[in-house]
Amino acid sequence: MATLPQAGLDCKAYYNSGTNASPTWVEITDAIDVSFEYGTTTIPIKSRASINMAHLCGLINTGATFTLLHTLGTNTVRAALLGIISGRAPKQFAFMDQAIATTGAIGLKAYMFLEAMNANQPLEEGMTWDLTLKPAYFVESSAVVGPTVVAI
Repeated sequence: MATLPQAGLDCKAYYNSGTNASPTWVEITDAIDVSFEYGTTTIPIKSRASINMAHLCGLINTGATFTLLHTLGTNTVRAALLGIISGRAPKQFAFMDQAIATTGAIGLKAYMFLEAMNANQPLEEGMTWDLTLKPAYFVESSAVVGPTVVAI
């Protein structure tokens, strides 16, 4: 049986309001377009021994951007995201292909800080926020918690 393609509508974005050891995942239901990266930098290698340039894998590079729909009234998710900037403290995010507790779910988990949260108020469209997340240096229980690709 052939498998169906995955629609972005069915993917999930979360932030963790707990700890890495005991997470409490809060879904960011107002997220619209989500994009995240997980890759490496490259180190060019060249010498007189060869006319060919080669590369080595460098550091792992992660980051994410997403658009958040603005809603009127109290919005606890938006308040938590704004708190990352004012508190200057990272949060753990997860970007998954389905609900995070579902067996078979795949995605990226990483502690990130919010580099920017820019408001958009177009005349004839809904108000949105563009968020840019960068990887954070985060230590829990004397261990660095780095970004990981997870498969549940």
